[in-house]
Amino acid sequence: SMIEELVDSIPKDVKTALFVGCGDGTEMKVAESRGIEATGIQVNPEETKQIEEKGLYARTMDMHDMSWFDEGEFDLVFYKDAFKQSPMPIVAFVEAASITSKYILISEPCEKWRDRARNFQLLTRNQFEGMAIKCNCTLDKYWETKLPYVTQRHFLFKKNEWKT
Repeated sequence: SMIEELVDSIPKDVKTALFVGCGDGTEMKVAESRGIEATGIQVNPEETKQIEEKGLYARTMDMHDMSWFDEGEFDLVFYKDAFKQSPMPIVAFVEAASITSKYILISEPCEKWRDRARNFQLLTRNQFEGMAIKCNCTLDKYWETKLPYVTQRHFLFKKNEWKT
């Protein structure tokens, strides 16, 4: 499945991951089966409760303010179909870059395939790369998965070492 393919694309040096807008927790379960310690965040407290009932660890939080977490707390921050729901993508990217020590993985469709009120916009590859540069990250890997209803694109960003 695409979810297993995505989780298997996570670099081997990742031990801890934050799943932003973690849905029903499927990605978290696969990650944990691969030995990755998974934390999820949802904006809806009901959904957070449902994830916790599955024995997974989740918190109710907005992707635009993740100051509850420490700087560099996670090896990876993962977004699957969550970034397009952000009215302020650069703010979300800055938050992700501050709480990861290594990587940001973003998986989004190439084109709109369903109109939903909570979907704000799909960013172009150039826009994603532009945000990454501003956040001291580099696009490490890009690939696409063709699904029956849409083509999903995947961006793996690597956090650069700060040069002093």
